[in-house]
Amino acid sequence: MNALIRAAIAGAVVGLAEAAIFGLSRGEYDLLALVALLFGPFPLGMLLCRLGRLPHWGVVAALGPFGAVAFFVGADSHLSFSTIMEFGEWRGGLILMAIGACSYAFAAGLAMPMHRAARVSALGVIAAAYIAAWSTQDVIALAARTQVMARAGVPVIAPDLPGYRLTRADGEDASLSLSYERQRDHSDLIISVEPKRGTTPKSACEDRIADSVLDGTPTTCRKVSAGIWIRTETMRTTVLATHGNALVEVGSDTASEAELLAVLPTFRPIGVWELAHS
Repeated sequence: MNALIRAAIAGAVVGLAEAAIFGLSRGEYDLLALVALLFGPFPLGMLLCRLGRLPHWGVVAALGPFGAVAFFVGADSHLSFSTIMEFGEWRGGLILMAIGACSYAFAAGLAMPMHRAARVSALGVIAAAYIAAWSTQDVIALAARTQVMARAGVPVIAPDLPGYRLTRADGEDASLSLSYERQRDHSDLIISVEPKRGTTPKSACEDRIADSVLDGTPTTCRKVSAGIWIRTETMRTTVLATHGNALVEVGSDTASEAELLAVLPTFRPIGVWELAHS
């Protein structure tokens, strides 16, 4: 078997082991799990590269993990280890296996003796794969977020807003946060979609009143109609409502209450590619 393929298999096994450690720790970075995630690839990689009889196996095993580190550093904070595992255990495991395979194959391409054309071709293909992942990291991160929302039963929805452009899409846990800007006057809209978890628009609105006592922000809540509440703060007005299993908030520092209320009927299911390219 080609040595590059054997190196890639070794890296894939290391990636699978990382996914398994993350799964056993249930995503909580305690000291033991953190040490295993950071330093486990080195002895495991040494063993696998030795068993695979790779030329210069020690150098390949030493360089391999740094390829994965380079991937996550290049992806900044958008595509973290935790974000990848949000795809689920088996999908996240496959992605980590692919990262491990590319990392060790790249290390093998650097360290092992081979023809120059083969070396350049191998390194070029792997580098192109990394660049492609980095250039679409926002889409990948959004796809992971929608997977979490789907498992929580939260609909992936967004408003249909002609004349607005999406400036930011982000999320945490099973929630989605969207920022829009109206093109003609730069008026802003902040959209939040999160699980209801037994919360009603009324209780969500009143929770903010309790928080305002601590931060000194004058806040009032009032009912507009059945299931729709408006929260008014010093600088922001927010409309709260439900949409299926989701609690939806539409807020703005500049838009009127009527404009915010008009957004609610426009919510519709949206795919990650449409969301990422809006």
